[in-house]
Amino acid sequence: MKILPFFMLGCLTFMFAACKESPQERCARSVDEVNRGCPKTIDAYTQLDSVAYWVHENAIHYYYSLHGAPDSVLRSGVDDSPEGCRRMAEQIANTPDMRYFVEHNVSFRYHYVSKETGKQLGTIVVDN
Repeated sequence: MKILPFFMLGCLTFMFAACKESPQERCARSVDEVNRGCPKTIDAYTQLDSVAYWVHENAIHYYYSLHGAPDSVLRSGVDDSPEGCRRMAEQIANTPDMRYFVEHNVSFRYHYVSKETGKQLGTIVVDN
């Protein structure tokens, strides 16, 4: 029981340190956490390769590779039209884990490339 006060003090110190974290630091930390799990298979055709936070843009970039079909088929699955970007913005806004980033005007870029050919298949841009 003697270590309980020290444990509580440690928890409080951590909480106060987290409160002082800037939005840029929070973005960088979140990106580092995601990257620890990369590459990550999303589905039969999609792999998340990495994530980066670009401070000068205040944007988080997600890099995906697509595979398992011809590039023309994979490209048709990337809806980077204005309507597709609007739908993605709605999904981000409605995802609780993304609320902090939306509230701090973080933009998102989703980059898709062919795993087989390295060809850029599309980029979905969501500005906040």
